[in-house]
Amino acid sequence: IVELNTKDAYAIPMEHPMVTTLKKVAEEVTGFTIPVYGSTGGTDMSHIQRAGVPMCALGPGGPGNNVHAPDERLPIPSLQKLTKICALTALEICKPS
Repeated sequence: IVELNTKDAYAIPMEHPMVTTLKKVAEEVTGFTIPVYGSTGGTDMSHIQRAGVPMCALGPGGPGNNVHAPDERLPIPSLQKLTKICALTALEICKPS
């Protein structure tokens, strides 16, 4: 057996500014309480983290989007909200202290 494409696990503290800022912005944009939790799913975060960039995952979607299925879909308004959340989070994180 040969392992291919293995990645180290990645975790970020829940009180890290990236997590708290993303949660705050996402809640402001969506009007919903955003849960924060770990995941066993695979992402590219471990690769980016090696460069010293803090990461956390946030995905758009909801019931009916058929995530990770042949007919996976995302309504345009959900993509627009996610784009706004990412942009506002980046502005907040990069703002001089």
